[in-house]
Formats: sequence, C-alpha cells, structure tokens
Amino acid sequence: MKNFHQRPSASLGFPRLRREASAEGRAGFRREAAEKMKNEKLIIQNTRIYLISIVIIMITAVCITAVIFNTRFAKVTIDVWSFGAALFLIIEALYKIIRTSDKFWPNQFLRIIRIIIGVCVFTIHVCQLIYGI
Repeated sequence: MKNFHQRPSASLGFPRLRREASAEGRAGFRREAAEKMKNEKLIIQNTRIYLISIVIIMITAVCITAVIFNTRFAKVTIDVWSFGAALFLIIEALYKIIRTSDKFWPNQFLRIIRIIIGVCVFTIHVCQLIYGI
C-alpha cells in the first residue's frame, strides 16, 4: 500500500535527477575551467616563443653586422654564444638526469655525453679568452 504522506517527487526519483544534474554541472564547470587554463598556458607559451624569437633575430642581426665589419666584437660574440651553448648543454642535461629515472642506456648515457661536450666547448673558449687566440 502506498504511503500517502510521502512526497510524490521522492517516489518519481526527482532528487536523484537533481543530484545527477548538479554533478553534470560541476563536470561542465571543470571542463570550462580546464579549457580556460589550457588557453592561458597556450597564450603564455606563445608569448615566450615570440619574445625568444625576437631576441634571437636581434642578436643574429648584431652578429652578422659584426662579421661584416670584421671587428673584435665578432670574436667576443662567438665566445659568448659558445659559453651560452655550453652552459645550456650542461645545465639541461643535468636537469634531465636529476628529474628522470630512466635506465642508464641509452638516455642517461647520451645526456652524460652532452655534459662532456658542453664542458669541452666551455674549456676551449675559456682558453681562447685567456690566451687571446
């Protein structure tokens, strides 16, 4: 026999529908928030890429000008670029070795080779800078 004091919405399952609708609403909100965060990250990434590109173009223009005019600045520029490249090789390889737990062969081994090459380039250009070659 039916309980006459029971609300009809409870017997029809409306509260469950309301809970499911609110769960779908939360999921939709989460998706929108995730998309917004993804778009913000993409904008930041693109801005960084554009700024780095502009800096590289400007430095390349200065280097070409220095080579064309054959000044002492050209040799210094090459040394600065070599220092930068060597430091990048060393720091980036060390960072990846610390951050990852890959097997030694081949990933960690190749990173160690990059560190060795970076140290060699750095040493060569330090010697050139000291002896004025």
